[in-house]
Amino acid sequence: MDFYTAERLLMESQREIARKAERRARLTPAYASTPVRVWVAGRLRGMADRLDGRPRLQRVV
Repeated sequence: MDFYTAERLLMESQREIARKAERRARLTPAYASTPVRVWVAGRLRGMADRLDGRPRLQRVV
């Protein structure tokens, strides 16, 4: 399996998990929306880091 195909499949599965978690947070009063949003943001940030590689710091003079 090609690297980009594997990453695309990973992103689609993670997007589905995030979508379900947000829907559950909206529909179920027992779930607080803030922790779910923080979790989803962390997952999306992690996916972006995997796709872009490690962040590089550049010195600006």
